[in-house]
Amino acid sequence: MYLRDPDRPHYMYGVRKDKKYWVIIDGKREEGPYDRLGWGSAGYINAATGKFTPAGRGYPTLIGLFDPTSTHYAYAAKISDKWVMIIDGKSRSGNYKDIHMNFSFVPQSRKLSFWGQHQNTWMLYFNGKDVIDRSIMEAKWYSFSPNGSRVLLSGSISNKTFIAFVELTKGETSEWDVNDVRRPGARKSSWSEDGSRWVLAIKQKDSWYILDNGKKIAVTGDFVDYPVLSPDGKILMYSTKLHKDNGVRSSFLTEL
Repeated sequence: MYLRDPDRPHYMYGVRKDKKYWVIIDGKREEGPYDRLGWGSAGYINAATGKFTPAGRGYPTLIGLFDPTSTHYAYAAKISDKWVMIIDGKSRSGNYKDIHMNFSFVPQSRKLSFWGQHQNTWMLYFNGKDVIDRSIMEAKWYSFSPNGSRVLLSGSISNKTFIAFVELTKGETSEWDVNDVRRPGARKSSWSEDGSRWVLAIKQKDSWYILDNGKKIAVTGDFVDYPVLSPDGKILMYSTKLHKDNGVRSSFLTEL
């Protein structure tokens, strides 16, 4: 039930008493009561022994996080029948039917982002408001540029998966229908250090491509994995399996 900032002396944990839940910050600040908290399965620290018990062997862990400077923190809580995001001890979001527990602070901007569900559709929340106004039936993943001004996301509507690229400062959106997105739970995309360039491996029909700032690059192979940009965005590296029967992967470097 215990979450610690790995770089600084801050921590939070959840407790239950009389069918209600509270969150304790740094052992001093008590927040609640709530009807539920967002839990994960990383494990917990036994207060009596100080030993860590990994997933599958103990109680679930409170899902919360500190921003990169440890000046802000966030966690999800349920009040009555609605989920809210608690930021710095206060409800800073709208009320949601559900919240994806993969929320995050965008590194350079230190602004919170997460998927929130209204009725039967999902919205992407960022910096105090819902920024995607489409009726997404299933939210899959998202990836912000380092400074938080652009976002890549994937969702599905009527059993069709799509990729969207959004310029948040301009309110402009580009979309592509896809059959598959490589590694949706791992390295979904890669950004240049200044956020001006992005790449993503996708599948359309029976062919794999790499999207380079929205422009399709054809590649050879049965699938494409782990596209990575150099910090200046001028070199792309990716791996592919050229022959599906032999299991051998090859890696490529190319200048963009």
